[in-house]
Amino acid sequence: MIRSLLLMMAAILSLGTTCTPPLVCSNSLDGTDLGFTAVIPTDFTCSASLPAPASGIRGFVIYEQAQAGLQLLVFVVDPAASQELIDGGSTDGPTCDDIGPATTANGIEFQRCKSVNDTNGATSFAASADLTSGDLLLIILLAEADSAELEGMLNDILDTVQFP
Repeated sequence: MIRSLLLMMAAILSLGTTCTPPLVCSNSLDGTDLGFTAVIPTDFTCSASLPAPASGIRGFVIYEQAQAGLQLLVFVVDPAASQELIDGGSTDGPTCDDIGPATTANGIEFQRCKSVNDTNGATSFAASADLTSGDLLLIILLAEADSAELEGMLNDILDTVQFP
């Protein structure tokens, strides 16, 4: 899954784009036009903010915590595109196993799942919530290895999400 997402992002970056992305990278992520706001921890730095590369993706940003080997991806997607992003566009690789829903401090219910690559141990936690527009907010935390802290990190980020 991680490899597929990274390959997809590399392909998008190599295309070069000139239009303004709908999400602008900031630790105070203002996705009001897409139906949400969130606060990204300051130890994550912006890596990319790109225009929607496909019709199913409304916008996305990428953050990283290089020294810890973490990436955080925030997507707004058409519901039909979301499962492909979660599973990395492949039915051959690891699937995202349900770890149960989480209702945040702001009353937003996220569906969550975890995926571990059996080959290299790379781990991802993904969470999605329905936006009022009908699109999905998808937040994915990618790590080089599994850690007991990852689910808590994702939950902390989810607690900052608001639907204005």
